[in-house]
Amino acid sequence: MTLGMRRGEATAWNEFHRRYYFPLLRHAAARLPSGEAEAAVQAAYLRVARHIKRFQNEDDFWRWLCCIQRCAILDQMRERHRSNRLRERFQLWTELWRSRHRGPARDDLSEALDDALHELADADATLLRRKYFEGWSTAELAAESCCTEKAIEGRLARLRATLKIRLSEGGSHA
Repeated sequence: MTLGMRRGEATAWNEFHRRYYFPLLRHAAARLPSGEAEAAVQAAYLRVARHIKRFQNEDDFWRWLCCIQRCAILDQMRERHRSNRLRERFQLWTELWRSRHRGPARDDLSEALDDALHELADADATLLRRKYFEGWSTAELAAESCCTEKAIEGRLARLRATLKIRLSEGGSHA
């Protein structure tokens, strides 16, 4: 089967999926919330596709597959931790910004943030909303946009910097 997978044969990949998808999903679901478990299995599949090699027996293959799945689960847990930390930092920054920028014209940061988001291109505003308000993972955003997670991370970093500038200027940047 692994030799066929390495050659890109659909029948070998179908057999792989039939045999291993649900065991991998159960393994991931025992350690992650359901949406994240599916993303971890998808990440494991990508690693298998990139690094598949020929195995002499199924036990060796299963041990290799479990190792790949554990790495994907750990990556997913790290992503969740980073995302939670970023949300906490954003909340703290929001509270600090509110305490410094209270005034008669604009006393609500959510209004300023909403204005700044409206100034962005629709795709950029949607990306930020999905990531920080709806809680989409970077993997989900990458899959939706048909690009890599690194590309999404870079785009989010640039958008956060843009928002920071616009919010510090009081949203007057047109």
